[in-house]
Amino acid sequence: YRHEIDQHDAPLDPNFTGFGRILTDDEGRYRVLTVRPGAYPWANHHNAWRPAHIHFSVFGPAFATRLVTQMYFPGDPLLAADPIFNCTADAAARGRLVSSFDWDATIPGCALGYRFDVVLAGRDATPLEPGRGLEATTSQTVGPFFSIGMDGLKLADLAPPAVGGERVSVAGRILDGDGQPVPDSLLELWQANAHGRYAHPADTQEAPLDPGFHGYGRVATDADGRFRFSTIKPGPVPGPSGASQAPHLAVSLFARGLMKRLVTRLYFPGDARNGSDHVLGLVPRERRGTLVAAALRDGSLEWNVVLQGTGETVFFDC
Repeated sequence: YRHEIDQHDAPLDPNFTGFGRILTDDEGRYRVLTVRPGAYPWANHHNAWRPAHIHFSVFGPAFATRLVTQMYFPGDPLLAADPIFNCTADAAARGRLVSSFDWDATIPGCALGYRFDVVLAGRDATPLEPGRGLEATTSQTVGPFFSIGMDGLKLADLAPPAVGGERVSVAGRILDGDGQPVPDSLLELWQANAHGRYAHPADTQEAPLDPGFHGYGRVATDADGRFRFSTIKPGPVPGPSGASQAPHLAVSLFARGLMKRLVTRLYFPGDARNGSDHVLGLVPRERRGTLVAAALRDGSLEWNVVLQGTGETVFFDC
């Protein structure tokens, strides 16, 4: 990998970055031209080698429609011994991670063709359309170096200067079960504007939109697991029963080793609406504090995410 942490004794190609970005057409089709990756040792166990694979991060039309997965190649002898591939217990679900050789996609004299269809149909392989029997592509880890290809997509300042609302700055750390920092992880953030309306066609509230505010951000952690972003405090949005929810940010966390993203929320300290929020009310009282940022003396907020163990942050099924 073209990453400073990858010290594998193998040559780098100065013409190869190892990442790409593709938009699907009106029929959902995509095509990419690349090189088949080589197997590499990863020191997970004795004589451990990862099979050839390509990491996919697929964004759908909404914040929740996001899938991280891997594409493998048919007939690879390393698949049978790969813990990542085999962490999916269902053999049929594993099969959906393996591409198929495709003569129609093969370019004469240039490149072999493979087909890899991605189905965004939910975590439990729900059929995408009645009668078609399409099942979800299996989630897989984001890979060893998630920052590759993401630098140009980072957005740590969600609210440009002209956006109205109360300005807030949030900083914190991502920690594992041993209290150690998690580097090279990623937080994706989604929120309403100061009037409580999302910049999304499905939000048809009469509250005004702010043309300079999209409500979306993406921040990475550094070597010490630290992150920082700035935004405006969102207004309350309607809850499941029509009652207003407390101001909050929806947060998705991606990190190497996670088979599925972790979904949580960030609430604001001292807000009287926290006590009546429907989602906070579902959380045991002794754990609600993991979802509420702490106010610092300088007016900024601190919010740490603990992946497991003592003080584990509350995560939601989504």
